[in-house]
Amino acid sequence: PPPGLPSVKAFKARIMELLETPLPLAADWTLVPKVLSLSTKAKRSWILHHDAVEAELGEGGFYQEVRDVASKNAEIAARLAAQFHVFENGPDGEIGAGSFEGASRIARWHLDESRRFFLEMPSKPQRGLAEDLNDWLVKHCRENGVLQIAKSKVQQFGPSRLRRKP
Repeated sequence: PPPGLPSVKAFKARIMELLETPLPLAADWTLVPKVLSLSTKAKRSWILHHDAVEAELGEGGFYQEVRDVASKNAEIAARLAAQFHVFENGPDGEIGAGSFEGASRIARWHLDESRRFFLEMPSKPQRGLAEDLNDWLVKHCRENGVLQIAKSKVQQFGPSRLRRKP
């Protein structure tokens, strides 16, 4: 890494600057946040992002299995774009296409990771031994009002897959 990590120092300085910025408050001390809007190009990009994800939500679509996560993705991208805009430009002006494009890539990556995670999770019959043991331990401790259990008791009464000899 570069000596002194100049990018990290600049990032920390900008974060501190933003944290020290006075909040926009009304006379009654209620928060009056600024409303940000997307520039024309950013809005066009948002629509394309939204429509591309939405098209994959239906039967047989790429995001069919994660509809609940995918349906919120365009909103998440817009929120990220707002954060990028404020970090780079402050709370004034419109959110530019560059801020939205970066946010869109990040939101889409997380959506794809959600899909990968949910599709790769093993179903009940394929669960690992560690998960079976955890479930058995939690159930045993709750039913018996204990916080500890002897290893020999686990070996004797634990999940049958654990007791099998190879």
